[in-house]
Amino acid sequence: MAVTRDVTGGDLYSLWRVANITLPTVEKVFADQSNVVHECSSADEDKFGRCHSEWARICLSLEIALSYNAVMLKSASVGLTFAVSEFAFTDGETSAQITSAGQELIDILSDPNLHDPDDNLTGDERPGPPSDPDVPEDH
Repeated sequence: MAVTRDVTGGDLYSLWRVANITLPTVEKVFADQSNVVHECSSADEDKFGRCHSEWARICLSLEIALSYNAVMLKSASVGLTFAVSEFAFTDGETSAQITSAGQELIDILSDPNLHDPDDNLTGDERPGPPSDPDVPEDH
């Protein structure tokens, strides 16, 4: 798919927010849950009885999956940061030069009316609380 218009500082800012706010927020959820699951796999045969070894195996699989997702989200964040940098700067003959979109991004990040450095996810960006799966009543 070809880009049909010039990239703007606003476009770069949207990507910057995803790379620096959205993805790290979701990454933290996966990493935190991986740590919680890690605590579940500790030996507690009094609690789980004979099924503890199977329970520990399930916990380990879940921990690995959660950790993997956290790492992939971090990788995506790094990739987006690289993409923003590529659009913001161009290699000149002797040194990197800023593009007009890059200058717009710097202006946005520098303006407290346009960007709050302590910003968190708001509105539609924030993931909602987990909901219970639809389970049939006879279950």
